[in-house]
Amino acid sequence: MTRGNQEELIAGVNIGRGEDELWTSEDFRDVFDTTELGFIDEGYELQQGKLSSDKTITGDILQSNLDTSKGQYGRGLEAAGYNVGKSLFDVKQQVEGQQSKGGFAGSGFVAATGQRAKRGVFQDYRAQQRELSAGLGEAKKAFDFGTQKMTSDYEYGSDMAALGYKSNVYDFWKGKQGEFYDRLSWLEGQD
Repeated sequence: MTRGNQEELIAGVNIGRGEDELWTSEDFRDVFDTTELGFIDEGYELQQGKLSSDKTITGDILQSNLDTSKGQYGRGLEAAGYNVGKSLFDVKQQVEGQQSKGGFAGSGFVAATGQRAKRGVFQDYRAQQRELSAGLGEAKKAFDFGTQKMTSDYEYGSDMAALGYKSNVYDFWKGKQGEFYDRLSWLEGQD
C-alpha cells in the first residue's frame, strides 16, 4: 500500500466527520507497516535463484554426460579402426606365409580364405560402428529428454513460485485491509 493509497483510504473513512474527528495515518501506523512485503519479495527471489541454479547444474550435468558419450564414441571408433588395420595386416601376413609354403598350387585356396577373413574383419568393424553409433544415439536422446524435462521443471517451478508470490502478496494486503477496518471499528468505539 503506497503512501498515496493510505491517504486516500483514510480520506474515504473521514468523509462526513468533523474537523476535530478526522483520522490520520498515525492512527494506523502499525497497520500500514509493509516490512513483511520485503520478506515475501526475498522469499520469491530465493526460490527463483534456486530454480535457476538447479537448471544450470542439471544442464551442466546433461552436457557433461553427452560430451563423455561423444568422447567414448570417438575413442571406440579409433580403437575399432586400429583393430581392423591390425587384423588385416595379420591376415595378409598369414596369407603370404601360407602361399610361400604351399607354392602356386595352393595359392588360390589360400587367397580365397584370406578374402573371407578380410570380409569377417570388416563385418566385425561395421558391427562395432553400429554399436558405437547406437550408444551415441541413445546418449543424444537422453540429453534431449533431460533438457526438455529440465526446462519443463524450471518453468513449472517458476510458475508455482510466481503463483505463491502473488498469493502471499494478496494475503498480505487482505490481512492489512482487515487490520485497517478492525482498527477503524476500535477507534470509532473509542469516540
